[in-house]
Amino acid sequence: MTRTISRLLTGIALTATLLFAGCHGDDFSSVDLTGQATFPPQFRTALGELVPVANSLFQVIDLSRGPNDNVVGVGVTDANGNYAVTVPATFSAAVVVLGDVRVSGLVDPRKGSVSKDFSGVTDLACEAGVTAVFDGSINAFDMNGGRIAVLEQTAAQVAAVTAIDYTDSDGSRTAAVQLIRQLTDDGAHLPE
Repeated sequence: MTRTISRLLTGIALTATLLFAGCHGDDFSSVDLTGQATFPPQFRTALGELVPVANSLFQVIDLSRGPNDNVVGVGVTDANGNYAVTVPATFSAAVVVLGDVRVSGLVDPRKGSVSKDFSGVTDLACEAGVTAVFDGSINAFDMNGGRIAVLEQTAAQVAAVTAIDYTDSDGSRTAAVQLIRQLTDDGAHLPE
């Protein structure tokens, strides 16, 4: 009986390992994250050009670790707002660039590498996703590429019709994040 249970547990562990490896390719121990962070639209130059979040600290947060003790990578953006870091692979993560105004984005690090740019819109989606995970509305495993796309598409729609102060001095960013969560049921579907 004990031998049967032991074999069953070994089989379950092997199956879980193979499924996890299938999601990550051959090497699922780490993931490379790269991209560029630019300030939200209200910070564009007089010519309408995006402004990079240059020479600013960034952190990578592993959402599966909960709201505390979850930073798995750090770095500094370059003069063009580019970031690059290698972090342990996980189910879902957020890259948070801490410039004069926070710019962040959700990533699905189940792949070997992710290249993704961040802006004010991705920051709205990121805050919506992170708060949904950290308040227990969804689990970190559910924050996949599809859910991230829904949050970002809806954030773009909300930002297009709403005046948002990305410094949140008037609470408009917080209100936009709450609206995105409500409209999408925390990223489960596009607004109806």
